[in-house]
Amino acid sequence: MPALLRCYPDEAAVALAAAEFFAKKALAAIDLRGVFRVAISGGATPLATYRLLASPVSVGLPWSKIHVYWVDERYVPADSAESNYRMARESWLSHVPIPAENIHPMLTLGGDPSVGAAAYEAALRIDFPEQPWPRFDLVLLGLGGDGHTASLFPGDAALMEKRRWVCAAYSPVGVRSRITLTLPVLNRARLRMCLVCGRGKADVLRRVIERETHPLLPAQLLHRTLYFADSEAAARLFPD
Repeated sequence: MPALLRCYPDEAAVALAAAEFFAKKALAAIDLRGVFRVAISGGATPLATYRLLASPVSVGLPWSKIHVYWVDERYVPADSAESNYRMARESWLSHVPIPAENIHPMLTLGGDPSVGAAAYEAALRIDFPEQPWPRFDLVLLGLGGDGHTASLFPGDAALMEKRRWVCAAYSPVGVRSRITLTLPVLNRARLRMCLVCGRGKADVLRRVIERETHPLLPAQLLHRTLYFADSEAAARLFPD
């Protein structure tokens, strides 16, 4: 399905637009359904957005009705510098009055990421009872230079998972062992937004937006997704 693109002059403008979009969609979901369930990503790109969500941008949000989950996690301890949970906690969640029980990190349980994946899926099934798939109000994603999103990497078996909600995944670089929400879960969210910044992402973003499918990239398997990009990331789409 086609992607949608919003372009901004720089990374700071992307972060502000993303934080405002988050707040707007949170209020709308709470007005309609009484709760807002969001799954978030790690990595460097969303950090500025998370810091803004700990600022006056988020004043007035009813945090008791907001539940935060994770799209994926590196299989490291929660206090590791590589932990997506730690990054979100330190930059954002510890600075807002969200109840502890509304924060749902992916936990690393022993040496096998499939154990952690099974535990997270079991927890999701409690929070989304009697549903064939969970339906998040929003998933906040990133885009890797190789076209990966969440921890769904080209050629990895996790990308082909059609039955499980959460599975173990393998990254070819960095922290290899991961846990990730599966593609069917991401595609059943009400909204998908993806933050893309920097000239290093220009070629892969062009391929996603222009639907260049040889080879097919993991991000291109997402259903209708809204991309927030800075001018450098969009440079190949709008050359000077």
